Amino acid sequence: MEPNWETVPDLRTLLYSIRLLNSAARYRMDHQNGDEVVQRIAEVESSRQAYDFADPATLDAVFCSLALFTANSVLAKHGRAFLHLNEAQVLFDHIEPSGYDEQQRKLRVEQVLHNTESATLAIYGSKEKKLQTRKRPTCSDIVPGRVGGVDTGERLGGVAGELLYCLTRIHLARNADDISKVSLGSDAVLSSLGQHRYSRIQSADVMVTRQWQLSCKIIASYQESSGGERPPTSMMESLGVVAMSWICGLKQGELRIVGLGKLAELAINIFRLPGGGHEDSLRGLAGAVMKEDYEGKFALPLADLVLSVAYDVPPMMEMPQDRELRYSMMAPSTTQGAPSSPETEQVLRQFPIIQPLVFSDVIQGGPFESSSLMLSDCNHLEF
Repeated sequence: MEPNWETVPDLRTLLYSIRLLNSAARYRMDHQNGDEVVQRIAEVESSRQAYDFADPATLDAVFCSLALFTANSVLAKHGRAFLHLNEAQVLFDHIEPSGYDEQQRKLRVEQVLHNTESATLAIYGSKEKKLQTRKRPTCSDIVPGRVGGVDTGERLGGVAGELLYCLTRIHLARNADDISKVSLGSDAVLSSLGQHRYSRIQSADVMVTRQWQLSCKIIASYQESSGGERPPTSMMESLGVVAMSWICGLKQGELRIVGLGKLAELAINIFRLPGGGHEDSLRGLAGAVMKEDYEGKFALPLADLVLSVAYDVPPMMEMPQDRELRYSMMAPSTTQGAPSSPETEQVLRQFPIIQPLVFSDVIQGGPFESSSLMLSDCNHLEF
């Protein structure tokens, strides 16, 4: 580390940006200390004003813009977030890499930008039209990660590169068949899951994104087919089961980094598919989302789904302390948004494990797409 790093403007801004990402990740996980994120944003922006970070444009400057996009997103400052995402795109387009290593790094940053844009557009659709349409990376541009290193840091970096490779293939996929071919079958990836929390979160993020995008493609294909051809049963059954198998190993708060919105839309898409018979997966997905939906954002979108599967399950056995906690969580709150209907409240009483927590006076969370944090060079963001 440079001994006087604070006197080197671009290095100082880069280190401040890494610290900002760590603060944003913590805030996403526990929805506390939003003031710390605001303070870290101010540090990065203030540091940038001390020099011309855009001339010449660098990959570090692109990373800093993505960090500001991420932090403003988790604080629900979407206008500012999109400003920094567009800024990252413009900076990237003006970079002329020198040497092989920088060219490889630029290709990876291009994948991060593409994945971030793709997820953002999938989330916001026509509501946010200010994002620029960029040239899609070609398959030949995708750089597979090198996973053969002996050093722990090098090995984890190789795993992150391979996961980025998989995530990019998902976002480049044209149809459900293309997505179905993406797999985390690498022994290096699978063996790393228990070694570091980032590998565990990143892998779950890639596979949840895979299932989410696969469900969207299946829904679109089903709606476009003139005969209403039903998707293959095996593919439909695997949608929720695969996602559940990857998120069950996550610890408290980590699913919020992966993205509650992606998981919620996956559940809704499965619910909309013809044929039914996926109640177990739907309960698991809805329960996982609502358990960590501290803001209560997904209670209403998932209400019909929960009502449809709740009556198949007998009331759960409760200890006195569990009942007391459940009733305290169901207590009316003047700070809540739209109240649940009496029918919904009756159903949710059967499911204390998926009763959403109610936190008042908190900043609402925003989209958090994984490709821009943990899958970046430094170290992953929801929807």
